[in-house]
Amino acid sequence: MARGFNGSTQYLERTSAVITGFPCTLSMWLYIGSTSGECMGLCLYHTSGLNNIQIDHPNSSIGFRAFAEQAGSSSTSQYRSGTSSTGWHGLAASWATYAQVPNFWIDGVKVTGGTTFTGSGGTMTLSRTGIGSYLFNGTRYYGSMSSRAAWCAMWNAELTDAELKALTQTTPRHPSLVRPQSLQAAWDLGGHYGENDLSRFKGNDLTAYNTPTWHEQPSIIYPRIVNLPQRAAAVGGATPWLYARRRSQIIGAGGIT
Repeated sequence: MARGFNGSTQYLERTSAVITGFPCTLSMWLYIGSTSGECMGLCLYHTSGLNNIQIDHPNSSIGFRAFAEQAGSSSTSQYRSGTSSTGWHGLAASWATYAQVPNFWIDGVKVTGGTTFTGSGGTMTLSRTGIGSYLFNGTRYYGSMSSRAAWCAMWNAELTDAELKALTQTTPRHPSLVRPQSLQAAWDLGGHYGENDLSRFKGNDLTAYNTPTWHEQPSIIYPRIVNLPQRAAAVGGATPWLYARRRSQIIGAGGIT
């Protein structure tokens, strides 16, 4: 399953920022029904300021976008964009610092054009986390069209090209299989663990507002812990021990395939 948003009232939010600065990486699968409208993706933002980091779809001329803005004596912004089409798309962007234009991947391909950067920025202040909506200078924005989100995640690290590709390629790897030591939140928004807005990491759960809907989601390579039989005591009377190994499975809307 995946969360669906109507583009006018529905969103998920946490009243704290999962990540408060750089380096950082945002990743999600985003479904759009039209390339002409605006839809909000995965966002970090401030309740009243001009500070935000997000991956989204602002309009047809920009397409998908990795965007950051921070306010100082004057507001400065940067983004990298790539062309879009309807349907499901894997998006992931990483930043080392604000002054670095983001490393942006769409559907397993690195984006090389559509870059804008203005100024050196001020102080980044982030206080909330959201999907489907964000606050900009105290005003809430939803976009102008419906969308769906699945497999959203955030890391407090700059992921590599290989890791960003793994998150966005056809049949992607689950976020917990990519740099787990730096993973701060992973919202499946359905799938193996049921229809909920809980984070698989760090307890950074989201709250649903105005009843976002549930929809089918794309398939993913999902981790599964398999408990193996208890091993006999080692020579010398050592205590028997249990061990486990990780096995990856492909799980989609129809279950394990």
